[in-house]
Amino acid sequence: MTSHRPLRALRRVAGPAAVVLTLTVLVPGITGCDPAEAGSAALVGDVRITERQVHDDAAEVLDVVERIQAAPPDGQALLRALVQNRVTAQLVDVAAAREGVSVSQGEVDRLILDAGGLEALTVGFAQAEGEWIPASGIEDSARTFLLRVELGQQLAPGGTDEEQAAATNEYLEELSGELGVDVSSRYGSWDAAASQVVAAPDDLSEPAAGE
Repeated sequence: MTSHRPLRALRRVAGPAAVVLTLTVLVPGITGCDPAEAGSAALVGDVRITERQVHDDAAEVLDVVERIQAAPPDGQALLRALVQNRVTAQLVDVAAAREGVSVSQGEVDRLILDAGGLEALTVGFAQAEGEWIPASGIEDSARTFLLRVELGQQLAPGGTDEEQAAATNEYLEELSGELGVDVSSRYGSWDAAASQVVAAPDDLSEPAAGE
């Protein structure tokens, strides 16, 4: 569920205002204006991933981090990973629908159980550098993983796991180009070849040519 792939505690301690303050300190400028579409973290075709969804995901991760007293993640890296999770899940959903593949709830439940159960995964993913997943998103992430496996088996029948994964990655890269993936610049930009949200270049830190 990684790459093969509840601010409840903070609310109890300091109330809702602490949630906004924590995210604002970790991620400066998150309330800034975006020329693409106000309130959008990303667009996948005509499907909108909202800033609220992403920040709620971040709040869940930070809640677990606080509960287990772990070191807090880098705010920008956390939000990039969470946007990436949602973009990838949407692309996989579209691909699965087109190719007629599906997985059952029983398969999802078994994968989560075999991986240690929801609580163990919640704690594990809250500390997984670059692979952060909120507790509420673990089931969807398990489903996305299983759909990717099914897609690989359909796209490259008889191939090795690596060949099937490569076939799926290539399909998703082409699909992201076809649908169009637009990530808000405050989170980064979409790298279709790597299927990742990458940090936006910091032009202010780069010296001008000839300097």
